[in-house]
Amino acid sequence: MLDRLETQLSQTTWLCGNRYSLADTVWTTVLNRLDELKFNYLWVDQARPALNSYLNHLRFRPSFKAAIQRDKMPLPMLLAGLRRVFLGI
Repeated sequence: MLDRLETQLSQTTWLCGNRYSLADTVWTTVLNRLDELKFNYLWVDQARPALNSYLNHLRFRPSFKAAIQRDKMPLPMLLAGLRRVFLGI
């Protein structure tokens, strides 16, 4: 799936053309969470340069700063929550 995103983003600014869309909103959340969980090796270091640029572009949007950064959860808290959800402990 990341390869498909890379292909699309190498041709357009946003996922559905030149305007921010619902698809971008969804992928903002997914990519940000992957980044927090240290899966950013999937797109940094020239692995997927268009995707890396896209995520950096997203982070400068006022809506990102208002929504994502305000709710940023420390990794230990995130992992504890996931453990409760998936393991029941």
